Amino acid sequence: MISDMTLRSPIYSGTPIRITCTFEVQSEVNTPVMVRPLWIGQQGPISNRSRTNVSIAAYNTTLHINPVNTSDAGIYNCIG
Repeated sequence: MISDMTLRSPIYSGTPIRITCTFEVQSEVNTPVMVRPLWIGQQGPISNRSRTNVSIAAYNTTLHINPVNTSDAGIYNCIG
């Protein structure tokens, strides 16, 4: 299951933003599971670049954009 989050506060151009996605593994899974999340933005898959960074820790993944600008506007999805 993936949490759904809608940002409700304004985001200003030139400031950093962090979006986190959490994965849950069903209790029926008895073996270790490696989750490889993928962030998708308006322009397609997002990878580590000069302004974007994707970090992974356990069943969480975080997309960092620093600094955010108007071309970053849109919907972001994480897929595991």
